[in-house]
Amino acid sequence: MTQLDDLAFFLLSAGGTADPTSTVVNLLYVDSKTGTLASKPWTGDGGEEKLGHAEHIAESVRPNSTAAYVIGGDSVRFIVYISSENKLCVVDFDEESDEWIEDETLPEYDVHPLGHVTAFLSPDDSETPTIVFQDASERFNVVSKTEGSWSSLVIRAIAPIVGSPITTMTDDVSMRVFYISARDTCLHYVAAGAGSDWSVDAAIPQCSFSGTAMIKKMVISSSEQGPQVYAMDEEKAMWQFAAGNAKLKKAGKVVGNKFDPAGSEEAITYKNCNFYNGHPGTRRSRGRGAGISYENCNFY
Repeated sequence: MTQLDDLAFFLLSAGGTADPTSTVVNLLYVDSKTGTLASKPWTGDGGEEKLGHAEHIAESVRPNSTAAYVIGGDSVRFIVYISSENKLCVVDFDEESDEWIEDETLPEYDVHPLGHVTAFLSPDDSETPTIVFQDASERFNVVSKTEGSWSSLVIRAIAPIVGSPITTMTDDVSMRVFYISARDTCLHYVAAGAGSDWSVDAAIPQCSFSGTAMIKKMVISSSEQGPQVYAMDEEKAMWQFAAGNAKLKKAGKVVGNKFDPAGSEEAITYKNCNFYNGHPGTRRSRGRGAGISYENCNFY
């Protein structure tokens, strides 16, 4: 499979994360018929045949919703998902019982019926779980847990489109949360982490989603020039934006669980980029996608 095949397969999942102790990526899937959330280990370089045994996580999960899986140091391992009643839910992995246990200390938070969720441990505070989701007021709510107690902050200054995907990009010193703004339908980001007040965001006007169907999932990779974007819309068209390009471009379409370059726009050039297969931490070489050129890029 090419890198874009693997990215397409990842974008079809509800979410996931790389296991820092191996080359496995833990993908999350929501069964739209039963409402069951499961985790499946994935080794890449293939589709369903590369998925391992499903691990049951939770029941009564909202169909077609996203979820977040976070693994950190000191046995930190938790999953955030959206219930069928549009409530925010967190489960922690208990090593003694080898089971996922609901965090009953989490207050009740209402998620917008079309809202998504992301979660992370920031580089400057690896002990504080942080969750970002779109609440019933259509604003982002940032929920953090410190010393066993949860707190929340509704971000009034930021206006995402209803149903905006929410994704993160991190480097050694900072964390940024990306979303699509209702003000201009362009990609925006805000600095996250312990020192952020979440009040000021920045726009990438060249990355406009005004001509696409509703975007369902996004993956952001870092480069010396800026963010590199992969997105999939509700019609399973796959879109790309590279720093230095004049606009967002259609790369092709996801057919089944593979990338099909048919219908792609003019070639996209990536320069001096670091790609981690869409999920930082996986270090495995990938093939090159059709219609795309790479100059001085590293693939992990």
